[in-house]
Amino acid sequence: MPSSRSDFDPDLSALIAKDWKQNCTQRKNVSTEFWSAKLQSFYNDLELPQPNVLVVDSPLAAQLAINHLFYNTPIDIQNPVEQVLYQRIIALEGFEATSPPQPINNQLWEFIGDRLARELTEKLTNQPTNTVRQALWKPLQLRYRDNGSALIELQVKAEMERRKLRYFTPALHGSWDDIGWAAFGDYYLRNGLIRHDLFQSWIEMLQAGCYQLIAYEKLVVVCLNPQIAAYNSQNQLWSEDGPAMRWADGYQLYYWNGIRVSEQLIERPETITRKDIMQVDNAEVRRCMQEALGSERFGSLLDLIELDADKDLRGAPQVLYRTREVDELAEDYLYFARVSCPSTERVYFLCVPPGLNNVWDAVAWTFGKTADTYRPQIET
Repeated sequence: MPSSRSDFDPDLSALIAKDWKQNCTQRKNVSTEFWSAKLQSFYNDLELPQPNVLVVDSPLAAQLAINHLFYNTPIDIQNPVEQVLYQRIIALEGFEATSPPQPINNQLWEFIGDRLARELTEKLTNQPTNTVRQALWKPLQLRYRDNGSALIELQVKAEMERRKLRYFTPALHGSWDDIGWAAFGDYYLRNGLIRHDLFQSWIEMLQAGCYQLIAYEKLVVVCLNPQIAAYNSQNQLWSEDGPAMRWADGYQLYYWNGIRVSEQLIERPETITRKDIMQVDNAEVRRCMQEALGSERFGSLLDLIELDADKDLRGAPQVLYRTREVDELAEDYLYFARVSCPSTERVYFLCVPPGLNNVWDAVAWTFGKTADTYRPQIET
């Protein structure tokens, strides 16, 4: 036990980390009125009228809802995600959309990020906070913001572009982006060093299952937490047998060691074909396919024959392969260099130009060099 409340309490820190990790895949059974009351307290401080609140189940649903409400884009009720959303929109009473919508993200940022965070900092001026930052703030921020919401936002944005719909930026506060510093403040709330009613209210809103907010003058879209958020030991999104992220309305995303991969690779790996592999031009994604399928099956699907092999100074094999058959699209054999990264030791099969017969020519080409200019560098 710490000798005073100012001393770091590892047991309390571990408990808070566990609570926040569990909370990120939980949604408390609270009503729309709960969200309205919580948000109203913040809108009051911003001198704004009470907003309408729409609660949705996924970040995709949030984007589709705003497109529909402000720009009258259609809702496909045959799609499971949009079917649930349509029922929620019907239940939204008293809201009249104005186009374009008037976001208050900057005001919310200034209010939470400036006033609330500043007040907490002032209360902790004389406290040694670095240990708590290292134990809670940084790892949870890495897990849920850097390796979580930031990656999901890229996928949702890409989906909006694919559908040719507008993308609306979520508020920087009121989301998984807050979890690191919220857990940090929660530590000092629980050990009694600070008391801050507004911050306590903010934490209660996050703990009720708030994944994301998109805030406007007259409307706040509250996106609830996912049902599944699977990570590996490196705090990277990862699941080898199902979606790494899944929301209640069925929206789901697949990741392998932090890299976005297809549903097919995870759910139906036995159906992966040579064509599927060849259509992937991203080296990281192709590496994930190799890891998920296993190097033996990966090589078998490509039907590779070894042309040349050697070892680098670390003893790691470097191999030049060629497909056994001419590729129909390329109208030539396909060549691959099997290389390993010296820092991560990950193995990659990289496409190289046809006609090569020396492994070091192939490896050097992946670095934009020739064998003569590459080999001296790896031998120093």
